[in-house]
Amino acid sequence: MATKKAGEVDLISAVKAMRAQEMTQPTDAVEMLKTLKKKSCPMETLMWAALCGSTAMKQVVAANPKADDKVIDALMLDSEAAPWYVIDLLQRPDVYATFVADIYGDDNQFTDATTILDLCSETGTIHRENELRDLIPKMGAAKVLQAELLRILWRFGRTQNYGVAYQLDLDDAMFLVLNEAVDQIAGINQRSKNILRALLRWSQVEQRGGYEPLPRVLLERYEPVNVVVDLYVRNCPEFVPFDSAKSY
Repeated sequence: MATKKAGEVDLISAVKAMRAQEMTQPTDAVEMLKTLKKKSCPMETLMWAALCGSTAMKQVVAANPKADDKVIDALMLDSEAAPWYVIDLLQRPDVYATFVADIYGDDNQFTDATTILDLCSETGTIHRENELRDLIPKMGAAKVLQAELLRILWRFGRTQNYGVAYQLDLDDAMFLVLNEAVDQIAGINQRSKNILRALLRWSQVEQRGGYEPLPRVLLERYEPVNVVVDLYVRNCPEFVPFDSAKSY
């Protein structure tokens, strides 16, 4: 075990002390949340909260129009916390417009979709869906990734509509396939990929349950999957082989 040199900071002790102080001084946290809500909040403070703050702090930062692109990029680095504020972040017209322009281009058919809720609804009819239907077998996974993504979307829709229980191993594996599909989408920036992953995680948490409740929005649990599947099918016109044995 490495020994701590004289003058070095004991990070473990420092973090424990900070946490203990937060527990004994809750008003400080309340005051910080109030500060982060203000449009006059210094950018350095917003950046600190985006990188080091609690999930509650990051939620407030996400909703603050003062937060610039660097702060937003920092927020989206936290893959575990991001599902709790990605919807709030996309409620900002500037962030949403930048996201849609990046993933679909400035000239796209979704210009009438002015919110993430609209986009999730309008992508409910997947591009080339009729063609992909014929590639989905009656039983088991498809042999083409685009068709398999559509099959996954259908399954999550049935889970929602018929009250089918979330099957931990099977459905988690399907979310892995969806996240791998996001990795394969070319021509979009890292922030957009992080937003797509956060939307998938939002959907997964909503479907699995057992977590601290997510913020309430008028969005069905599986609908963010629409955006990922539709985008992948548009972005990857050539069929990609899929081996279900690798995932489930």
